[in-house]
Amino acid sequence: MIELAIIEDEQPAIDRLKMMLSGLAEQVNIVTVAMTGQDAINQCERTKPELILLDIHLPDMRGFEVIKSLSYEPYVIFTTAYAEYALEAFRTRAIDYLLKPFDKHQLQAAIEKYKSISAEQRPTVNWEEMSTLFDNRKERTSLAVKNGDKIKLIDLDQIVIVQADDKYAQLTLQDGTTMFCDQLLKDIESRLNSDFLRIHRSIIINTSLIREISRGFKSRYSFHFKNPKVTSVRSSASYSDEIKGRFNL
Repeated sequence: MIELAIIEDEQPAIDRLKMMLSGLAEQVNIVTVAMTGQDAINQCERTKPELILLDIHLPDMRGFEVIKSLSYEPYVIFTTAYAEYALEAFRTRAIDYLLKPFDKHQLQAAIEKYKSISAEQRPTVNWEEMSTLFDNRKERTSLAVKNGDKIKLIDLDQIVIVQADDKYAQLTLQDGTTMFCDQLLKDIESRLNSDFLRIHRSIIINTSLIREISRGFKSRYSFHFKNPKVTSVRSSASYSDEIKGRFNL
């Protein structure tokens, strides 16, 4: 029986992994579930899971830091939204990964790979080097959006707003049209470039396409875009510091 930990910062992602793993109940025992890096460290030190499904981005730290902080070396399957240039780093270091959105068959294959690797075959990983690879990633120009069985490449300069919609996300484009993709907002956020800014827990905007900003009540701001067909959006007060810092308000 494989003792496994799920480290994800979104409950829908945790629920989805549990559902996928339900078919492996006789092989896998979920001993730890955590949504922050520090909680993951504390729980993993207590339960010592041998295999960890680990999101790269957590609210308080990155997944790399979680692994570096542990007193033992578990096997890691990263769940990531990064594109191929970063995934090549995983391949060359024999660390497994799952590119979101993945299905239960891909998850099961990754677990089968773990079962086939003996302790002697397990590679030694330089986590500092791995972390640096992600720090030095190139600026993106497009976003791969999965919608059902189709994948479309959308130029980032065409995306005005990315907004959470239940378990998925809605993109508003420059021409005013919208499209849905079956990915979580945080997974899309990790694949955007520096033009984008989160202004609300459920809203990310392209700052290069803003026409005007108006100040509202209690440090809330309304953002109006160059194309009048695109509906204005309002920030939440909890993101006021990030907004003031970006626009020198």
